[in-house]
Amino acid sequence: VFDNGSTGVLDHTRVLYAGRRAVVGGSWRQAAVYCFGDASAAISNSSISSSSDGVHVTGTSSPRLSQQMLFSDLSGFAVRNDGTGTVDARYAWWGDASGPSHSTNEQGRGFAVSDRVQFSPYLSQAPRF
Repeated sequence: VFDNGSTGVLDHTRVLYAGRRAVVGGSWRQAAVYCFGDASAAISNSSISSSSDGVHVTGTSSPRLSQQMLFSDLSGFAVRNDGTGTVDARYAWWGDASGPSHSTNEQGRGFAVSDRVQFSPYLSQAPRF
């Protein structure tokens, strides 16, 4: 959890079976990684799997997810941005070579991303760690 005002880096990290339930906007959400408020996070060369949402963002937080991110076995969004900033999630593997599922990527069959997530270009094959 990257809370309001915090900064942090996750590099070469595997996040498995993680999830913290939180009330966000009046609804329960569960995600492996949270970025609340104006937290600043950089996540790279890492995998997030076996969770509901992969990354959940609120407030003005704009985490950077880069350098061969891998999302797998998620039941919700790979990246859910309920905040006002833009999440930089380029060069990630979304579970399918066609990229993430999103209204601006009609061919995307990978894990879903919400609006305000920059996902292109994306990896066409899963990275090896």
